[in-house]
Amino acid sequence: MQSISAMLRLAIVSSCLVLALAQTNIPVETSTDAPSSSKTTTTSATTSATSSTTENVPTTQAPAPANQLPTWTVKSANSTCLLLTGNFTFAVTYKTAEGNSVSDKVDIPKTAKASGSCGPFLNSLVLTWDQGNLTFMFIKKPIFNMGNDTGNGTYGLTSVFGRLTVEDPNGSSNGNPAPGSTSPGQTFYISVREPDFMTTTLHNSYACESYQSLAADKTGSVYLEMTGVQVEAFHDGPSADFSPSQPCAKDTISSILPIVGYVVLALLVGSALGYLAWKQFGRAGYTQV
Repeated sequence: MQSISAMLRLAIVSSCLVLALAQTNIPVETSTDAPSSSKTTTTSATTSATSSTTENVPTTQAPAPANQLPTWTVKSANSTCLLLTGNFTFAVTYKTAEGNSVSDKVDIPKTAKASGSCGPFLNSLVLTWDQGNLTFMFIKKPIFNMGNDTGNGTYGLTSVFGRLTVEDPNGSSNGNPAPGSTSPGQTFYISVREPDFMTTTLHNSYACESYQSLAADKTGSVYLEMTGVQVEAFHDGPSADFSPSQPCAKDTISSILPIVGYVVLALLVGSALGYLAWKQFGRAGYTQV
């Protein structure tokens, strides 16, 4: 009976560990984790609407409700080629003139203006707000047959670049530098090359609810953090609705792990019950000589 109790305890402990693992976010597509910040500052923009523009013909969308993410779009003539939504935050770290380390977080506001371009092999989306701008470049990798484009293939994010100005959180309201600072704020230049990031098949959108981050400069001072992202490049048609989405690897793993945990739990409990039944009845058919 002691061995039976030990096996049952082992089954319960193993099941708890598996279920705990199932609730853990596993960083699969995150290129680099952002450092923790001791102070958070959220910027705001004075723009009153999110707009979608082409290179020549600007259009304006109504502002999204406070609890709803905007969908930034890029259009060419009457066709929408690129759609993007999500939460985007910069985590920045810099030093004052006295050498003190300052950590800050800056959200890309929901009211950021959108512009960009639509090309056969390259789509771009430019977000602009008071404190900076950010450009997303997507490249298409078509499949050719006998030199002809089959209309199938993949696309993905190839680069991100832009500029971000962070106001000194200790600066005065008149814009003068804070004690120990060289300026009222610091400007960071964003440059990221990620040829295999946000990759999915044509005629589908890429979706990732999980947390992701990208090292946004070579010094490691800026990270671009993302959650709730959905994007579709090379979208063909007048509709501003996303095509069916393909989940990112992190979302897929997060949905599979609980199922695996329950299966393992069932196997462990079944094994323990089978052993108990064998101990109770299996030996009845044997006669000791």
